Amino acid sequence: MEGYLYFGGEGAARRVAGRLEGEGYLTYVDPSPPGRWVLEAVTRAVPTPERISALGAALKAAAGSGGGIYDGWWAYEPPEEDEAPAPEPEPEPEPAPL
Repeated sequence: MEGYLYFGGEGAARRVAGRLEGEGYLTYVDPSPPGRWVLEAVTRAVPTPERISALGAALKAAAGSGGGIYDGWWAYEPPEEDEAPAPEPEPEPEPAPL
């Protein structure tokens, strides 16, 4: 899941990014013309209704603490190489001799 926060300056975006990293998020800060900075906050989670609500509340509060705005979230499936392979089937037991 990825959340998007926008700030009027780079300093505020980086300060909030540092706090979110301390809470386990991966963050990316980039310019977002005209005159804004975007902070992408990424966490690996299944987007259940409860998780979506918690993510929104946490990121809205984080954005507000730096004078920014929270602009929503996005979820995507992890790449196939990140998924665990299907387990191999158990071999059939040999029948006992009669």
